[in-house]
Amino acid sequence: KVWEDPWIPTIPARPAVPMAPVMHPNMRVSDLIDQIGKDWDVGLLENYVNPEDIPLIRSLAISSSHRRDTFCWSYTRNGQYSVKSGYWTAEAQEILEPTWTLSATPTSPEIFPLPSVYANMDYLFWRKNSIIEPEQDRDLFPWIIWYIWKGRNDKLFKGIDRDPLELVRYAESECQAWFDANEVAQPMVQENNITNPQVISLGNICLLDGSWTSYANFSGLGWVWMDNTGNTQLMGMKNLPRRESALHSEVEAL
Repeated sequence: KVWEDPWIPTIPARPAVPMAPVMHPNMRVSDLIDQIGKDWDVGLLENYVNPEDIPLIRSLAISSSHRRDTFCWSYTRNGQYSVKSGYWTAEAQEILEPTWTLSATPTSPEIFPLPSVYANMDYLFWRKNSIIEPEQDRDLFPWIIWYIWKGRNDKLFKGIDRDPLELVRYAESECQAWFDANEVAQPMVQENNITNPQVISLGNICLLDGSWTSYANFSGLGWVWMDNTGNTQLMGMKNLPRRESALHSEVEAL
């Protein structure tokens, strides 16, 4: 809904501000779109929305194929949620401590022999060394615990269910890859063959770019076609209402 849901691209996102007391409280964002031209209906925006919000709304590109909208996280450049950005936001908004006061996620008593988390961690990280030879120990537990934690965050913040068996197998492969990468390889003696450098020919290339500033009303696009000798054959430029970010302008240039 236009006046209730956080869809205006500010940080953090917020609902739109009306021109006057809300005339249509149930108005949806799709009502502000010209379904024929697949663009924002500027007339409706000017009639209902505060003028300061109109450039922000017009910076949102509309899908020409009417793809379903998805959630976007404002605190990363790609719009995807990450645990690091979540912790940063929680600390910045002083909600981290109240979050940690919540009760822990319950676990089955059969999973570990003791109800104490610290006793079980003590076994996994230290006491197992008296059972397993250190040379044969790949110390898989940190990887498993880490990917359990990531799976838990995917469930809570993205609604994604991870298959437990696949999670363990992936942790095993990551552990093996880490140990393989840290094995000391014997240095190989290579003959010093002096060869002439090869000149790479790119042939015809097309260069493009997009310009964007947070205070301008428009974004700029440009491209140039050059042949294999570096001479310009064709070029073009265009401007359009300012997009949401510099990355969006780069995509428009493509």
